[in-house]
Amino acid sequence: MNIFPKYKKQQTKAYSLLETVVSLSIGSILLLSLGSTIVIMSKAIPQSTSAASVRNVSTRVIYDIVRNVESAKQVTIAEKYNFTFIVDDRNGNGSDDTIVYIYDVDAKTLSISFNGAASKVIEEDLYDFTFDYNTISEKDITRKITDVKITYQKIASLDARVIRTFRLVNKPKVK
Repeated sequence: MNIFPKYKKQQTKAYSLLETVVSLSIGSILLLSLGSTIVIMSKAIPQSTSAASVRNVSTRVIYDIVRNVESAKQVTIAEKYNFTFIVDDRNGNGSDDTIVYIYDVDAKTLSISFNGAASKVIEEDLYDFTFDYNTISEKDITRKITDVKITYQKIASLDARVIRTFRLVNKPKVK
């Protein structure tokens, strides 16, 4: 018979110092790698002033201009910074509509006006914007626009310059 009872050593359910240090090290490595991934991803997103971003915006603006110009029946003003033309009825009043694009060199803005209404600025801080035209004369001495070239530059970088030349199918008359 044993007069000294055996006491069971109670095991506590806790982490040792070594386990805690190892798990904190692994966690900090994972957090650092996640942080560097976020930094790399943020640098991959083009800034609003980058050449790629400017080209994307300019392509949308030029596409809208081209779509409007291609539906022109008659061009009334064809200048370097001003383009006024007449299109079929778009607002349902039964008469032709007038669209005006104006580039203000001093304010560096491109504006559009529809049927003589107040101009609406569609692009700001333009470094350069021009319209260039090619015309032909027909037998009845009517000039018609065949090509329109649009130069669009948002910032002072030649990488961001967008030049689009498009041929008009319906060749609107120049008044």
